[in-house]
Amino acid sequence: MKKIYIVLFINIIISFTALSQEKFSLTDCYKIATENYPLNKSKELNIKLNEQKIENLKTVFLPSVSIDARASYQSDVMKIGVEFPMLPPSGQPVFPTPPYHNVYTELNIQQTIWDGGYSKQQKIIEEADFQVEIKNIEIEVNKLKEQILESYFLILNMEQQNEVISLSINSLKEQLKGLESAYKNGTSTEVNVLQLQAEIVKLEQKLIEIESGKKIAYTILYQLMGIEKEQEKEIAQTSINYVPNDSFTRYENELFSLQKTKIEAYSDLLSINQKPKVGAFAKLGYGNPGLNYFSGGWDTYYIAGVNFTWKFFDWNETNRKKQIFLIQKDLIDNKEETFNKNINTNIKKQSGELEKIEKLIEKDDELINMNKKIVENYNSQLQNGTITSSEYLNQWNKALIAEITKKIHELELEKVKAILELTMNNFN
Repeated sequence: MKKIYIVLFINIIISFTALSQEKFSLTDCYKIATENYPLNKSKELNIKLNEQKIENLKTVFLPSVSIDARASYQSDVMKIGVEFPMLPPSGQPVFPTPPYHNVYTELNIQQTIWDGGYSKQQKIIEEADFQVEIKNIEIEVNKLKEQILESYFLILNMEQQNEVISLSINSLKEQLKGLESAYKNGTSTEVNVLQLQAEIVKLEQKLIEIESGKKIAYTILYQLMGIEKEQEKEIAQTSINYVPNDSFTRYENELFSLQKTKIEAYSDLLSINQKPKVGAFAKLGYGNPGLNYFSGGWDTYYIAGVNFTWKFFDWNETNRKKQIFLIQKDLIDNKEETFNKNINTNIKKQSGELEKIEKLIEKDDELINMNKKIVENYNSQLQNGTITSSEYLNQWNKALIAEITKKIHELELEKVKAILELTMNNFN
């Protein structure tokens, strides 16, 4: 028999675990909503975009090859009309006249030999731009968790109210049976019975309102999570394991750091632009005329060489731009300081709220115990006809309100813990 009971107990535990797994936890909602959020697709696109930009930068030191072709005709050309007095007219030299047309095709080759580190710095800038964009997306996606949290606890609140009111209706129905029996026996009045019936109807109306509101809240939650109809499940009661901490970690702090890194990269690029750059070039051509205008006819030719550029003076433009970048870094530092101050203020506010709710729950227990004893006493008096149902219901409502208030406070406690957890560490 003991073995049978053990097996049954294990089966009950397994069944309960399976049922609990069929519901969404708050963490599940966060995870699913984040994965399904359309903005996450932007992250994938930005990754592909960054890869393409980096690949393009790798081609800087590869030779650039192009073909140029041109055909033209001009109204005049350079002519040499020099006469030598000591020579007879028949002995004067004849200088050829260049053609009025010009036709050529050229193969141009450009090769960067040294760019002062420009392409390397561009890669650093592209990576910084990419990281900033990704972090911005993560911050926007993370804001979704705040909406999830609100919808989640709204549903739990309604479910708690539903549970308390349903139990209260059952309790009133039991009292009604006794009151109806007392009415038949002549120890109570019809008014007492009707008042109790009316109160039950009011509570049933309240249940209808709560159920309707819960359906709407679930619809909003499912939309935020981005799930299909067949994926919909109820949410589970949650218990937040919040551990107080003196520090917090936020995506926004990472973003501020990345923004400053990006500004530093652009500032370094200004210095690199002032460095000399060396390249090589070559032209292979075929044209009429060739390089010798006086030779006439079609000819092949080539030109090869190196080029050197150095912008060593810019009227202090670079230094002024660097000063602008320094000011921009100071602005980011100011934003970060303000952000941290606001987060710390919010944490202190929520921590104070947490402490307040914990004390309220202690008082809720006292009120519930006192109201429970009073209701039990009033119940006996009602059945004996010494008080009216109106008096009984008045006290009964106080007890009901105390029960609901405690449930609400317990949910508010978990909600504040969830808010603090999300505020202190929005990486989860």
